[in-house]
Amino acid sequence: MQEAHAGMSFYGADEAWVITNNAFTKSAVELSRKTGVRLIDGAKLHEMITSASGTKYKKAKPRGDAPPAARDDDPLAAGAGGQSA
Repeated sequence: MQEAHAGMSFYGADEAWVITNNAFTKSAVELSRKTGVRLIDGAKLHEMITSASGTKYKKAKPRGDAPPAARDDDPLAAGAGGQSA
């Protein structure tokens, strides 16, 4: 939220949006009211996509097969034993 607001000021943007596929915390909502950053939560995002496409999409159900965790020796994994880019 703070980065979006700072970016809006730095680049002289008319608007800043923060979009999530989930929900925002109370403090994020409070901060957005004070800074003018527009929040788009998962429900609103779903509504926008459905409206724009004219198609009714079903909300995805969480899957139990999450991707495997990165190995410690994976040089491409963030925070792995190798150096960061």
